[in-house]
Amino acid sequence: MKKILFLTTILPLKRNSGGEIVSRLIFDKLIALGYNVDILGYLRKHDNNLDIPSNMHLVKKIIIESSTSKWFTIITILKSLLYRQGYSSQKYITKEYIQSLKIHLTQNDYSLIIIDHSQMGWLLDFIPAHIKIASIAHNVECDLYKELSQDVSVNSLLRQIYKRETKKMYSLEKRLMSISQFVWVLTNKNRERYAEFCPDYQNKLKTIVIPPIREPQCNIEVTQKSWDIGIIGTWTWEANNKGLVWFFEEIYPLLPEKVSICVAGKGADWLQNKYEKVTYVGFVDDANVFMQSSKVIAIPSIAGDGVQIKSIQALSLGQQIVATSFALRGIENVPIYVSLADESDLFAQKLIDVISSEQQNYKELAVQWIEKRSIQFESVMLECLKEII
Repeated sequence: MKKILFLTTILPLKRNSGGEIVSRLIFDKLIALGYNVDILGYLRKHDNNLDIPSNMHLVKKIIIESSTSKWFTIITILKSLLYRQGYSSQKYITKEYIQSLKIHLTQNDYSLIIIDHSQMGWLLDFIPAHIKIASIAHNVECDLYKELSQDVSVNSLLRQIYKRETKKMYSLEKRLMSISQFVWVLTNKNRERYAEFCPDYQNKLKTIVIPPIREPQCNIEVTQKSWDIGIIGTWTWEANNKGLVWFFEEIYPLLPEKVSICVAGKGADWLQNKYEKVTYVGFVDDANVFMQSSKVIAIPSIAGDGVQIKSIQALSLGQQIVATSFALRGIENVPIYVSLADESDLFAQKLIDVISSEQQNYKELAVQWIEKRSIQFESVMLECLKEII
């Protein structure tokens, strides 16, 4: 059985973010295809009582979200300047990770190493030249930071940090593309963007179609609606938070007073007791149950990159959704139970229309949509892996 070493940021156990969900889906599919896979990664400082499988190897627990520790952010910025690294790479660089990598390389004969997340490209310096490398680009990172560096609402010092990060990630992403046997990207738009600034390596770019998570709890059906509008996301990421702010500044005032709204996900504490008929519940253990408890799911994304995992999960449930076209980037053949609205007044009206209409079940259509994506997902992975190992 051929062995693969999967190098990631966070071990995808709890799947608190879209990135962790994508990593776990790919990791699980590699195993399902018959490969022997080891995965190396961190956990968050507060992650406790987790059952870690034998093929998942914990390097150590670290701080991940910069917003949770001011001192961690300052120290990491200083380290990134000292060692000439990007900030988003520096926070994952530890002697423990390097040591763990060396031990696994000594004890195992790997046919392929997959670098998951462009930020982990710093590991290239510690991988022997004879081992084949592939990479997974969740986003075009340099473009994300470029967008942040041009945001006039951000203070000038932070814009300069983002500007530096843009250059560092641009160089790292190009290096990863030059060394990788193939690069899995999550949308055709990202593939085109990478091909634009790395034309010599565009043949390595493969768009991988991400399916929704299908776990036992996904089969739980919730028929009782607890609120009118449900919104879920990881709000600690600024790009996601912009969409939530837009919703409450531009759409919420256009909704009838009686409409109830529930928001889930880490990082939106600013909503606590701020609006009437709005409940903020923070992190939820089962996103699918939360979404099924809503008459309509709102996905008001206006910034970011890559495919939006919460959109894929919402579409898999077969219930009505109102979303911006940006929220559906990289998702083709959008089902009929999804309404698109990019203007705040249209977004509000479509939400009202769904809430006031009779609830419909589109589960059969959703099952067909899931099956098609799952087949595409496996097909691209098999094609790439069979070519090189």
